[in-house]
Amino acid sequence: MLALFYNGIVEGFIKPSARQIVVLVLTAKELMECTPSHEQIGRSKIWEIAQLGYSTQLDAS
Repeated sequence: MLALFYNGIVEGFIKPSARQIVVLVLTAKELMECTPSHEQIGRSKIWEIAQLGYSTQLDAS
């Protein structure tokens, strides 16, 4: 699955800035340590579409 995701970046189907939304960990504890809390997400808005390089406007074409 990760190889498919990374290949999507290499081939240009996925923007490189989206790389931050996928993490590889071995334990649930590691996942909890590297995942921002709801409070952090709400305050910093790190998951905004614009930060990932995508337009927030609908394409009329």
